[in-house]
Amino acid sequence: MRKNNEVAFEQIATILTEAETQKIREFSTKGGFPQIILWALISALVGATVMDLHPVFGIVVFVPIVGVVGWYSWLPPYRRALLLWFSRYCVVQVGVITFIAGLLQRDGKWRYLDPSLYLLVSFAAAFILITQMKKQDLAYLAGQTEHPSVLSKKLTLYLGIFVVAGFGFMSFYRFNKFWLRDVSLIGINLVFDIIYTVVLVAIGLSITLLPFLLFNSQEFAKAQLIREYPEEFRKQAGIDSSSWYHVQ
Repeated sequence: MRKNNEVAFEQIATILTEAETQKIREFSTKGGFPQIILWALISALVGATVMDLHPVFGIVVFVPIVGVVGWYSWLPPYRRALLLWFSRYCVVQVGVITFIAGLLQRDGKWRYLDPSLYLLVSFAAAFILITQMKKQDLAYLAGQTEHPSVLSKKLTLYLGIFVVAGFGFMSFYRFNKFWLRDVSLIGINLVFDIIYTVVLVAIGLSITLLPFLLFNSQEFAKAQLIREYPEEFRKQAGIDSSSWYHVQ
């Protein structure tokens, strides 16, 4: 008996495109693995900036990155082809988050507090965003809604606008503060300081979420649906079992 949250194969039978079918054939020979290794090495180097905080932060940096590489190498070709970009996103996100955590370090009693809270909140927020986008796109691919993830589009728009506008304001203020601070209006300096702080926080948030530009929520949802009916999709695509399931 089918569970209420399961999707019938007939509802999703057309989601695997010819281009993706060809990609799966290519990935039966370990395609994409060098890319993941390269991205993981770069992200590990970037994230290693938090190593001087405390040795335990090394676990935060290297375990997820090594885990993603190991997970990707274990995937069968039909999943590896669809999740190459997701593996790339994961290692980049870890690198970016840990790098910013390193910038938050400061001497004193609470040296580890800010970086630790930032790491916790950032990873939790990324997980929540991924879950929500996947949920929306699962419904879209199954024909249960007419629109793909709205959150994904809004996030991309936010990142583009805020990063450009934020850096524009900071540059303007940096090169003009010598005369702006001479303005004699009461409270003007305080206003500029507040705006500068808000923009700085917004840019930090934007940079934290920037790796989401690599994230494809529809492909992520598609990979999950195909995993539910691997044999049905294999037969439909006309790919032999060895090329579909086993890396050569």
